[in-house]
Amino acid sequence: MLRIAAITSPPLRKLMESLVSDLGAYCELTIFEAQSERGALEIYESEGTKYDAVVFTEQILMICATKNGNSITVPCFAFDDFAADLSPVLYGLLVKDRAFDFSKVSIDVLPSSGNDKGYDAFFPENQKPYYLDDGFSDILVLDDTNYCLLMNKILHWHVSHYRSGKTAFALTRFGMIAHELASAGIPHAYIMPAKEYILNFIIQTTGSLIISSAYDQKLAVVALRFFGREASEYAHFADTVAFETRTAGFESSVFHYPDKLEVTLRYKDLAELTRDFTVFPTFNNIFGDDIAEKISAGIGTGNTLFQARMNAAQALSVSGMSNRTFHVSHTGQLTGPLGRPGREYPAVPDKGLLELAEKYGIDHVALQHLRAYTNVTNTNTITAAEYAQFSDISRRTANRILTKLTQSGGARAYNENAGGKGRPKLRYQLLFD
Repeated sequence: MLRIAAITSPPLRKLMESLVSDLGAYCELTIFEAQSERGALEIYESEGTKYDAVVFTEQILMICATKNGNSITVPCFAFDDFAADLSPVLYGLLVKDRAFDFSKVSIDVLPSSGNDKGYDAFFPENQKPYYLDDGFSDILVLDDTNYCLLMNKILHWHVSHYRSGKTAFALTRFGMIAHELASAGIPHAYIMPAKEYILNFIIQTTGSLIISSAYDQKLAVVALRFFGREASEYAHFADTVAFETRTAGFESSVFHYPDKLEVTLRYKDLAELTRDFTVFPTFNNIFGDDIAEKISAGIGTGNTLFQARMNAAQALSVSGMSNRTFHVSHTGQLTGPLGRPGREYPAVPDKGLLELAEKYGIDHVALQHLRAYTNVTNTNTITAAEYAQFSDISRRTANRILTKLTQSGGARAYNENAGGKGRPKLRYQLLFD
């Protein structure tokens, strides 16, 4: 039987311990409590190799435990921090106090996500709580630097609202933030994941992911985006891809999200399928030409599933809205675009691009995005809005990158339509190619 270690934040420990017997038919689950991000790292390094896989109850715990590139290669998984349901907590507060004033509450969800789940309609017009403002959306990215910044920023947001007298109660979906709020003496409640979510997550981890062969080989993840397609279609796409990979004899797991698919494979299987990551097969025979020509793909490989997923997401971001495929290896090396069968060309690391990145002080992935845009549009000029849309980043981030590139000599900024009718638009001429 698989032995799974669960590293949990303090507020979730009691619930996790209650699930040990329920999961007894699937795995042997051992619970470890981390009092801090540093504590998660120490537990992971001292206990990780004793288990077949490690489950973290928060993304921040896994990021802090694995980001240092240690030699431990045990597969790691983490709960989705945004999977918790706020409704039971809100109703619970009303049951305790029918006159509870929600206008004195801070809730760490974005206004858009609150409205999407119907939370905003829960509150009277004169008792709207404090949501995270849209300034947080720029750092809601699964990235180690941004995620640590996000945690610190959200904690400061709760504390500052409470100490200024704006709020008297905090609601958080992050266990480590709940732990810090308790230490600071701030009244709060933790919006924990539902019991059913945790059970399903761990059962899927033990049953569908390729843990049995992950100890002595790298894992590979292929992220696929079908641009121009509705989120409701991704479940059908996932079923189709799962059927085709099984028919081809590959052991895989396919998960669908509102904006992409993730296909997990053995490293050696994907290496065989892509001819050592030099070509990527087309999907014309599976989906037809109309759909297949509008699929962007990113391949990520890694020593852990989390690393492979991170790298696949980065590679998919580089692909942008183009029908191309890039690969980010377990060492962080970007290669691509990969060729197509019958149109092979080597996908070797672009040393020149890495040198330019160092010269301009810009991340090489950002330069790869810009190069991909020029290839797709057949132009060497771009606006911040065009760059943001193509690379799926915020307008603020696009402006910052283009401004820095201009200051370092890699681009020239000029006003389009200067002196003409309408508001001039700042456009950048890319000079690095």
